[in-house]
Amino acid sequence: VYVKGYREPLSNFYRMEFQWQQNTFNSLEQAFQHEKARRHGDHRTAKRILAAKHAGIANKIGRDVRIHPLWDREKEKIMYQMLWEKSNQSEEFRHELLRTADKEIYEELPDKFWGTGRDGKGRNVLGSMLMDLRKEIKSQDEKPSVAIIGSSLIKNLRSDNFSRHFRTEVCKSYTIPEAKKTIRNCPGERDVVVYQLLSNDMKSKSGDECLSDLRELVTLTKELQPRAKIIISLPPNRGDSVTLNHTTNSINASVKFTYSRDNMVTVCDNSNLSYRGEPSRRYISSDGVHPTPAGEKVLFGNIRQAIQSVITC
Repeated sequence: VYVKGYREPLSNFYRMEFQWQQNTFNSLEQAFQHEKARRHGDHRTAKRILAAKHAGIANKIGRDVRIHPLWDREKEKIMYQMLWEKSNQSEEFRHELLRTADKEIYEELPDKFWGTGRDGKGRNVLGSMLMDLRKEIKSQDEKPSVAIIGSSLIKNLRSDNFSRHFRTEVCKSYTIPEAKKTIRNCPGERDVVVYQLLSNDMKSKSGDECLSDLRELVTLTKELQPRAKIIISLPPNRGDSVTLNHTTNSINASVKFTYSRDNMVTVCDNSNLSYRGEPSRRYISSDGVHPTPAGEKVLFGNIRQAIQSVITC
């Protein structure tokens, strides 16, 4: 397979919206050249690259950067990180890469390092990276896909080391209405969808309204992700308000009852963060809502075990 130019999704010069380091670029090539300038402290050139209208201009401006010898040690790692991120951001790129099956990939660039060079004898480092990435994606795709959607209770849950048994994506949604938007924009099919919600919803809505919203969310999830198992991770008991803690207990009991016979929905009970319906000081922080580091271990462990149980059943 020969990658020849900016019209091909596998090319770094292909036009696409690419997010990197809090900036939005029009191609991976523009992002790479900007990163090169930034790391060399050449902020003037970095600004020019950021303003470039297409990848070709960005590449040309990037040649003005005076290269430090250490860059040769860093550039391959940075490029691979960007390619991996491109595979996360672009379904088109991911699809085209997997379409190459097990074929050799050659980057037909005049650059003798990244491409095949003008004489065809270049190192083809980019082509090799694409093949390595393809292999890694195939390995990842064999694992169940899990989306965890929730509030700041899971703000420290890291998808990269959550479990080696499944692929995890963590999406922040602080309320049920936000979660509806998130699941609508969730690309691809999931094997499991986890929700860690309700803690914020109950501050502005009654328990019955929260339950009604949750039922709508579950129904929407079943429509959008018909083969996914759904896990509702219950909100832990809270110490910021006696009234809200009472609402928490009431909602949790209702959720358990509502989905007790639904084969597609599993309820993750987090009562081990509490004692007799009250939050444990060891597990819930001084704000009465968020888990302590010890509480996070318990909460994340509960979620992990719930996911594992629905995957293996």
